[in-house]
Amino acid sequence: SGARELIKVSLSDLRSFLECPLTGAAAVRLGLRKRDLADRAAVENEPFQSDFLESWSLQREVALGALTGLEPAEAVYDRCLKRLQSEGAAPFGVFSEAERGANLQVVRNWVAYLRNTPGRPGTWRLGGNRSGAEAIDHALPPLTLTVKVAGQERTVELGGDLRVQFGGSLFLETGKRPSASALGKVRKKALAAFVDHHVLACAGEARGEHLARFVYEAAVSGQQEVTFRFPALAPEQARERLRAWLEDLLNGDHAVLLPIEAVLKGWPEKLTRESILAFVDDSLNGPVVTPFSTVRGPVPDPASYPPPADPKAIMDLRLKDYLDLVCGVAGEGA
Repeated sequence: SGARELIKVSLSDLRSFLECPLTGAAAVRLGLRKRDLADRAAVENEPFQSDFLESWSLQREVALGALTGLEPAEAVYDRCLKRLQSEGAAPFGVFSEAERGANLQVVRNWVAYLRNTPGRPGTWRLGGNRSGAEAIDHALPPLTLTVKVAGQERTVELGGDLRVQFGGSLFLETGKRPSASALGKVRKKALAAFVDHHVLACAGEARGEHLARFVYEAAVSGQQEVTFRFPALAPEQARERLRAWLEDLLNGDHAVLLPIEAVLKGWPEKLTRESILAFVDDSLNGPVVTPFSTVRGPVPDPASYPPPADPKAIMDLRLKDYLDLVCGVAGEGA
């Protein structure tokens, strides 16, 4: 019957919901989505001749290919570049050579640092292979959870891609390792690793504590990595947390302004309705316009929505342990 129809939710939409309930709920409940790059803020101002998204993807694809140990970085780069050139997404000739040197230097710095990590990077996916051409190292069945929706028990299937796993969830970052006062972006990105941790634990694939690893192209004071460590989870704990998030996503009133960037800035004691309004006003109308997760979403005029009356109570239920951990530490050096 219709009441028992399977509900499919992607990991991408679940992450969007945790970053911005308005955006995530619009995706799952209304089908409103906008293709975006999670790390766009980190790369949109880089002076690439190629489209920034293609260069951003190319650097990471080459680094991960080289770390498998099967080919040197230069060979992986040239193979990937030929594909992009055939698609009209990368230049030829002199411009191509100039980019090659700059892109490969970033890749070499990451690879040299990560050679010390045992094993090799692995790709993980819940559910079917979308593209058909792409090989996934660890293909797991989707997670199925029983969730109450509008008072009825429904089966929800959670599927999609995790981040590349290599000693934890791996994030390859350009530039120098940031200071403790400039960790806002990585604290937000670490939420993806927190979701990975729950998915892997629920699937019985966890290996104790889980790391969010941010590896930079350049070290500062001998440190090239920022690390957040999430404590070990039992499978039942992880399953219950995923179920609670999905129930929240599928039932709550999420027509509110609650971007994770504002939450992180105010957490814990300064997070109020007023602090969210002030954050949004400063981000959109301050001397430097800084987009945040809500305005990158598909909902028109998102700043017209009100913040919830008690954002702290909502976030205590939804993400307290993640927030306490990433806001309470300055990010370890590896």
